[in-house]
Amino acid sequence: MTLKEKAIVYLDGLTHLEYKHKRSIIDLYDDIGTLFENPSICYEYLLNNASESYAKTFIDGFKRKIYENIISEIENSGYIVVTEQSKLYPTSLLNIDFRPLCLYCLGNVNLLSVKNKFSIVGSRKTLPEYLKYTTNIAGELSNSGVVIVTGVANGADKSAILGA
Repeated sequence: MTLKEKAIVYLDGLTHLEYKHKRSIIDLYDDIGTLFENPSICYEYLLNNASESYAKTFIDGFKRKIYENIISEIENSGYIVVTEQSKLYPTSLLNIDFRPLCLYCLGNVNLLSVKNKFSIVGSRKTLPEYLKYTTNIAGELSNSGVVIVTGVANGADKSAILGA
């Protein structure tokens, strides 16, 4: 993982911070990888645009090097992290206003560049008959050469994975 990617993974891992602030922080830096050398830009942004509490939490965590724990956990998780800094990040996502900062992938990440993809997203509490439909649809599409894109939650996501 590059330094730029590590900075984005760190920001993505700040669960208490809203997406709009994460995106603004990334855009503030000419090179987001310098976040680790100069966290004061981020601190000032949070102080002026979020709250003093967010700013203090960020700088305290930074002083305690919480970012090392977040990055280490991801690197040791078995997931492949794809950020918009990566060549593997799907260009189709770059046009979305609230695109994901990171894609956490298991399996063949080269499938992200396949043209024929179908996303299946649903509730964790899906009715059993709909889970069956989801599994069947995902299976049919997958057998036809379509890549199924989904999350990893129980319910519809799990059915899509089983079907594919």
